[in-house]
Amino acid sequence: MPRLVNPQNIVGAHEIAKRLGRAHSTIVHSWHRRLKNFPQPIVVLKAGKFWDWEEVKEWARKTKRIK
Repeated sequence: MPRLVNPQNIVGAHEIAKRLGRAHSTIVHSWHRRLKNFPQPIVVLKAGKFWDWEEVKEWARKTKRIK
């Protein structure tokens, strides 16, 4: 059964990078490729990958990446 996500919490790499104080969204794609503990996207579309901000925020806190 698909889980429900608040539409306001759906973020792409650009929004994640901005919220975590990073200059470029490429870091988000790098984390996704390299780090097994980085949250999985909730959906992958032709437009890109999209994540649940609450999951990413929790990951960022645990890994001390929130600036």
